[in-house]
Amino acid sequence: MSPERVENLIAKKLEKHIRSIAEIKEIHSTSSTGESIIHVEIQDRYFSLVSIWQAFRNKVLQAQAELPQGTHPSQVNNQFGDVGLLSR
Repeated sequence: MSPERVENLIAKKLEKHIRSIAEIKEIHSTSSTGESIIHVEIQDRYFSLVSIWQAFRNKVLQAQAELPQGTHPSQVNNQFGDVGLLSR
């Protein structure tokens, strides 16, 4: 898929679900041919992140059902404080 189609058919749907998490401060996505990477930033006032990342994973899983057929499962990387989501 072209970057524009990836943005419209995948990234925007994932972002819509992720934005419903109150603790999320910012979302930045980059889409390229065949993949989208979404970076999220948690508001500074939160220190117990385990439940926030679980909510994040749950929202991504919910969004997965809305993505085009053939889309690979999204991968959440929350290691080392740099959290990203890769969808293909």
